[in-house]
Amino acid sequence: MLDEYGLRLLSEIGVDVYAPRVAAAPTPAGSGQVAEFDVAESRHQSAARSAEVLILGSAAATSRMLADLQRAFRVAGLRVGVADARDDASLADARSLVVLGESLARELGARMPAQQHKAINWIITSEPQALAASASAKQGLWGEIKRLSRSLRAGASQT
Repeated sequence: MLDEYGLRLLSEIGVDVYAPRVAAAPTPAGSGQVAEFDVAESRHQSAARSAEVLILGSAAATSRMLADLQRAFRVAGLRVGVADARDDASLADARSLVVLGESLARELGARMPAQQHKAINWIITSEPQALAASASAKQGLWGEIKRLSRSLRAGASQT
């Protein structure tokens, strides 16, 4: 099994590493059936909770687009995770959010407390389809990623 560094390097160059499912504790009542636990899903959830930047997208965002966005943030030196916009636990720990689409950003802003809203660095992009089709939208997003990287590094050096 690869260590965390090896997995991260493979992820950055676009290689997907699949982890086999492992058996967990038996189900209650001793039925003999073994509950399965998806290792990749638990890694995804823990990565989202420890990330500096959370990417929130709608169902229209393709997995390839999300993987490309994650690579862009890693190139900028930031820990990134993808979370569901309905997962309030991930949102509560977030330092920065990248929201794919203005309608989703409005919905999130309405649900968040004002203090948390002010404390989070926001990047709001075009809708996923428009972002995928527009070179200028991608350029603008890359500029925002660099700005966010600089501001998070400056904030980390002050603490």
